[in-house]
Amino acid sequence: MSLTERGSRKLAPRLDDRRRPEIQAVGTTSDNDREDREAWQDREAREARDRDAGVILHETLFGPRPIGWTLFGPLAIVAVAIGGVIAAGFVKTDGGAVAVALSAPVALLALVPVPALQFAMVLRRRRAWSAQEAYLWLSIITADRLRVEEGERSFSIRPHSEAPLVAAADEAARAETTRSATEQELLRGLRAALLAAYRGGDCLAPLATAREIVGRPSAAYSRRIVATRYRGVIAAALGGLWILVAIVVGMAAAGGVVWL
Repeated sequence: MSLTERGSRKLAPRLDDRRRPEIQAVGTTSDNDREDREAWQDREAREARDRDAGVILHETLFGPRPIGWTLFGPLAIVAVAIGGVIAAGFVKTDGGAVAVALSAPVALLALVPVPALQFAMVLRRRRAWSAQEAYLWLSIITADRLRVEEGERSFSIRPHSEAPLVAAADEAARAETTRSATEQELLRGLRAALLAAYRGGDCLAPLATAREIVGRPSAAYSRRIVATRYRGVIAAALGGLWILVAIVVGMAAAGGVVWL
């Protein structure tokens, strides 16, 4: 064997040893990339699952959105009905625009049917009221706390959005020690409710249980919770008043009709 061949054989293992760390490094980088990709995919799947669970939980708690087609559709029907009543001559128009708006048929149509419908929708969810209190209470607590943390900058959480507290539930798992005992218990109830919603179980029970554990909210929180629960009724009443004002303005602007 020549010296050249012997030198080549001795050098070859050294070259292989030099390349091996590079190959291992490449392999490690590939493994890390795959792990990062899998972690990112898992995170996307978890966020999608949380969004779906939040939608299910919201629909179970509140049903259809109170300010949506269930409000504007009936108000439109009422406006058409009032126009038909006036056109049919059931209400005298010679007494003035205000007298027309305050007449019994017009006022009853504007102020009774739609608020009554919204009130009936609230009563249909009476079984969920305890869970609603826990959900809305937590929503108000979180909004108030974040408003303070943001330096009084405008901030709000919409209690009727699909999952306003899903992120809060995840964040609270990392910082529960900074929360009050009430907020921690409500957050645990929320996380259990989201998990139950994702699995197709009873998502009201965990929130209702949390509400029983923490007790009744203070008077200030209770007023805000009730106002949120009945905001569809309030919006319907305001919509009826808007129809009456529109009748007065429209008739006065049409000409030939006095205001009073």
